[in-house]
Amino acid sequence: MPAPTIPTLPTAPAPTDPTNVFNSRAFAWVAALTGWTTAVNALVAWLNSNVGAYPLLTKADTEYTLSDADTGKYIRFTASSEKTVIVSVSAGTEGAWNIRNADSGNLTIVADGVTINPPNGGTLVVPPNGTVTLVRVGTDTYDLIGQVLAA
Repeated sequence: MPAPTIPTLPTAPAPTDPTNVFNSRAFAWVAALTGWTTAVNALVAWLNSNVGAYPLLTKADTEYTLSDADTGKYIRFTASSEKTVIVSVSAGTEGAWNIRNADSGNLTIVADGVTINPPNGGTLVVPPNGTVTLVRVGTDTYDLIGQVLAA
């Protein structure tokens, strides 16, 4: 979702305006403040959720398919057994996913109709307590960066 835009307020009245111009500008300016305030609040809410800290998503699932809604999130997998993360075209059009295997059992990243480039000399298997970043670099191509098991 793109950042909300703030509408331009009409010309504010100036003390040097003739009375009729001052009044006209003052009424228009005050009337526009409600919509302007709503837009500013929407922008602040957007900034709070899209800038700075990663939104956290904790998953106890043993199998999970990444979605567009997961883009930009820090995803912690907490199941104590083997885990599978499926990456398909529906994962999103651009962006990155930070993935943490927060418990015992390996986490395997599976490519479903896409290409995932592992780190040099590595696999698509994240060991317990390993962290990786999956970056979409093309229409159906991803780079995996981080802690994985050796090939």
